[in-house]
Amino acid sequence: MIADGVFHQAEHNNCSGKHAGFLTLALQLGHPHRNYIQPDHPVQLRVKEVLEKSCDVELSKMEPAIDGCSVPTWAMPLENIAIGMARWGTGSKLDPEFCKASEIISKAMVLHPHLVAGQGRCCTRVLSHFKGKVLVKTGAEGVYCAAFPELGLGMALKCHDGQKRASEAGLVALIQKLDLVDEQQAEILSSSKIKNHNQILVGEIKVRIP
Repeated sequence: MIADGVFHQAEHNNCSGKHAGFLTLALQLGHPHRNYIQPDHPVQLRVKEVLEKSCDVELSKMEPAIDGCSVPTWAMPLENIAIGMARWGTGSKLDPEFCKASEIISKAMVLHPHLVAGQGRCCTRVLSHFKGKVLVKTGAEGVYCAAFPELGLGMALKCHDGQKRASEAGLVALIQKLDLVDEQQAEILSSSKIKNHNQILVGEIKVRIP
């Protein structure tokens, strides 16, 4: 892009896929696409409905925040996010249409892990390694979520400092706690070694789980 003199536009942002999904949903539901990011638009009301049913949480009395790409963002306890991840990974207690959608999304993530986060990212490394046994997705401000379909478990974590390298280390440490990887594999998945620009080892991230 730089060589071609092309400047970064909104469609180059990693959230553009989410917005494409919103617009596709508006088309399928037969609603106008204008103002699709507003909390009272049918698309966002549908998103809220899915979150409430999947995560077993009540959002109607809450006021949504606005995230970096301008869509409504709902606050909810990590426990409820983990419930939603477990249901997504297993299909348990989901409406048939939600269950089918979760299967399609899960399969797409397994087949194309590089499209979830990009080369070298923790999401991509974990998805590529486990081939569907562990489904992961990072979020903003140190949030990480995972589903373990074969174990029937879901996980959600949030690092207080909002940094992704701490959340990545925490994610892989919890995967190791479930005896799904050994210590050597955990180091590869989390990139716990910190190197400077000359590739000299200058530090290491360690997680301590009681």
